[in-house]
Amino acid sequence: MHNQPPVINKAAENCIGRQPYMKKKLSESSRNVFRTFIKFKNHGINIQNNFYKTKKVRAGFSNNTNRLNRTIPHSINNISQQIVSKQKIQQMCNEVSIQANILASANKELESFSYSISHDLRAPLRAIDGYTQILIEDYCQILDEEGERLCRIISSESIKMTKLIDNILTFSRLNRSPIQILPIDMKALAAAVFHELMAGNDPKKIEFKIETMPIASGDFSLIQQVWKNLISNAIKFSSKNAHPVIEIKSYKEGKDVIYYVRDNGVGFNMQFYDKLFTVFERLHSIKDFNGTGMGLAIVQRIIHRHAGKVWAESKINDGATFYFSLPLIEI
Repeated sequence: MHNQPPVINKAAENCIGRQPYMKKKLSESSRNVFRTFIKFKNHGINIQNNFYKTKKVRAGFSNNTNRLNRTIPHSINNISQQIVSKQKIQQMCNEVSIQANILASANKELESFSYSISHDLRAPLRAIDGYTQILIEDYCQILDEEGERLCRIISSESIKMTKLIDNILTFSRLNRSPIQILPIDMKALAAAVFHELMAGNDPKKIEFKIETMPIASGDFSLIQQVWKNLISNAIKFSSKNAHPVIEIKSYKEGKDVIYYVRDNGVGFNMQFYDKLFTVFERLHSIKDFNGTGMGLAIVQRIIHRHAGKVWAESKINDGATFYFSLPLIEI
């Protein structure tokens, strides 16, 4: 009989250093291994192969100490890897939480900025334009020709500023406003946009060519804005051509439909292509062609929200072609 009490069915902590079938205790190194083993278990970490639950451990550990010394370090190594993995996951979760808070704060600031623009800046601009119109209409006898010219410049610039504010608000809302995906007759929509833009002008001055195009899937108002920006640019930049031509066509490429607007206007230098879809960047002088420098940036953001791409090709004085892609609808 052994002097030490049996350890069968006892807690693992009470088994350290005891071997009921041997009079000799485990070595100090083996006991240290078991202490580490039990420490991990107390922290709720699963041990590979449930080693501490094996029959030999329940019986008070196997008398084969060398086998234990080979098996337990392997389990401890796996436990260490679990701890490192948990720490990495926790660190990633903390970083995601921090970035989410930063993004939420930025969105709140953007909403506040948008509100300030829409309410605090528009009112003064309307007042400037209104008072200028009063000067022109009611005090025309007092104003000389130069004074009247300056008043008209003030009125024109205030209107431009109002349009710029509207474009900034549109641009800032594009990523936050929900989109409603519906089938869109692209030929009918593009043709309607062209005739709307030509209202008050003779549409025969421009040779307008449009082909039947596949049905698109997208938000109607946003895709309408894309056509409006691209077609208005084509009208504007081909206006100095004696015989302006605008073509609207499409073709299929893989799982996408590529739509494009081509004109025979002044074109642009492809060397400055990187600036083309950037906010407030202009490739032509405002003296030659008016605008806010926001139209193509808005087009790009809308198309990106529809999982598409937008790009352009051009040569100076040889027109430009603007492409955008949308997912193909199988009918």
